[in-house]
Amino acid sequence: MKKGIFISLVIAVLLFSFYSLGTFQVFDRYLYDSYQNNIQLGDNNMESIIVVAIDDLTLDRSKIWPFPRSMYADLVRVLNNGGASVIAFDINFDSYSGYSEKEDRLFAKEIKDAGNVVLARDYYMEKGEPVIRNPIKLFSDNAVLAMVDPVLDDDSFIRRYRLLAYHDDETLLYFALQVYLLHEKISAGSMRVVDRSLQIGDIQIPLDRDGSMLVNYSAVNKGVEVVPFAHVIRKEFLELNPDYFKDKIVLVGSTASYLQDSFPTPVDLNMPGVLIHANAIRTIMGKEYISSLYHLNYLWLVVLSVMSVFLLTVMAGSLLGFIGVGSLLASSMFVVREIYIRGVYIELAVIIAAIVSAYLLGFFMNFLKVRDERTRVKGVFKQYVSPNIVDRFVSGEEDMAEAGKERIVSVLFADIIGFTTFCEDRPPAQVVAQLNEILDVLTEEVFKYKGTLDKFIGDELMAVWGSPVEQLDHAELAVKCAVTMKHAVAKLQEKWKLKGAPILDVGVSISSGQVIAGNIGAKKYKDYTVIGDVVNSASRLQSLTREGYSIVIGEQTKELVEDIFVCENIGDVKVKGKKQKLSAWAIA
Repeated sequence: MKKGIFISLVIAVLLFSFYSLGTFQVFDRYLYDSYQNNIQLGDNNMESIIVVAIDDLTLDRSKIWPFPRSMYADLVRVLNNGGASVIAFDINFDSYSGYSEKEDRLFAKEIKDAGNVVLARDYYMEKGEPVIRNPIKLFSDNAVLAMVDPVLDDDSFIRRYRLLAYHDDETLLYFALQVYLLHEKISAGSMRVVDRSLQIGDIQIPLDRDGSMLVNYSAVNKGVEVVPFAHVIRKEFLELNPDYFKDKIVLVGSTASYLQDSFPTPVDLNMPGVLIHANAIRTIMGKEYISSLYHLNYLWLVVLSVMSVFLLTVMAGSLLGFIGVGSLLASSMFVVREIYIRGVYIELAVIIAAIVSAYLLGFFMNFLKVRDERTRVKGVFKQYVSPNIVDRFVSGEEDMAEAGKERIVSVLFADIIGFTTFCEDRPPAQVVAQLNEILDVLTEEVFKYKGTLDKFIGDELMAVWGSPVEQLDHAELAVKCAVTMKHAVAKLQEKWKLKGAPILDVGVSISSGQVIAGNIGAKKYKDYTVIGDVVNSASRLQSLTREGYSIVIGEQTKELVEDIFVCENIGDVKVKGKKQKLSAWAIA
């Protein structure tokens, strides 16, 4: 168990390391995108935001691109007259007009007159260092500047939105945040980054570990009003819609396919950049934020998942563990979804990997435990039962029941003749060595003929055929074993004679009939054995082997083997412990 717990902790750390390296991002992003498409957090409506789109219609009507700056001047004038709260251009005016200086001055004048214009700025890399690209000074002197470079995930999707950055001791505000501050008339100096969140007045915007905000997209942009640039700059537009822009945030940007200013997002694989800004602003204004767990929290989640599932599987078993894992996976997905509805996104892939890995580890440990137990049991049984019988028990073919069971068996006793005299004047080491040598030979013959070694009783061996596994030819096997025992001992006697060692012999007695077989003994210690009159008879017949008979069998054994072996009638004999005489036979 301790080894398994240690391995499970190692697995948890490895999974967390893989998570930190982004191994599970594909699944997590798929799940997040699915939530974004199917679960709308907060209100879809973005009534306070209007997008003036440089769309295909506008390009078709103007017949010219880039637009003369006078067109942008006309737009700012219309929006300013219409009472727009903020006019924000998702267009970088970093170069002078290609038409005339007058065009630039017209646009600059309208920017200054409006006093609420936000212009885009971005950065590029020069010699490995970021360089900020600003609008020309003529425009930037009277406008508020905001960064527009997007945060792309590895799959090029935009799920997150950077709010601020730092460059050369300057705090750079990004488009959505700058527009929000201007609209709400909040000073940038009042902002603070506190504990992975951006605090603005009484609101706190959660930031991820990269300092970005997860965008709560409005599915398919149903909540944002989009109006063509070409319509807005027409003189009659404001006359017909005098309050259309009043107190609204107006974003100006491209939606035309020709201009290719679009990116894949969870809800739209081809979303114009200006609409991404609109969704980021909506997320801030609606306070419908999506927060994520601290990175280190996943370490504890993974450790908890691995340990709990591993212990469940090991302690309850693989089947119950499997049911528990299935339930845990289903409940995890449900809980994570419910938590997302409440504005917290949990990356689930590493938790699923932890649960599955822990179950597989527990399953493997259970397998090793069963295998080791089978090996141990097999090793123990092989000291008493022939290997083929052991295999049947281990494989489940046979069942050794606790309760006693009636069996028809043959019981064999093999006793060393003259062993008491042999022990009298010899050192213990020699006695034990020669005793073990002859008992080894006798035991090998028992196993060779598929018998069960029941026990050793001093210098005597007891073996059984027909229990614990039923054997129809139990008597034949027992007698064959007795005959080969005598041959094997004869070979030992020749060896002892050459060494000058004392010569020992063995007498074998066999009785057949019905016995009770089962685990018999005390509560704390039991021994699988057989009991009954057949056992007593086989033991009592042993005395006849001192009268010149090597192998003595009872009446029932004789009836079962007389067609195979020559049986010599000894007669009805009186034996110790039996009131009635026993019919005894010798194997010739």
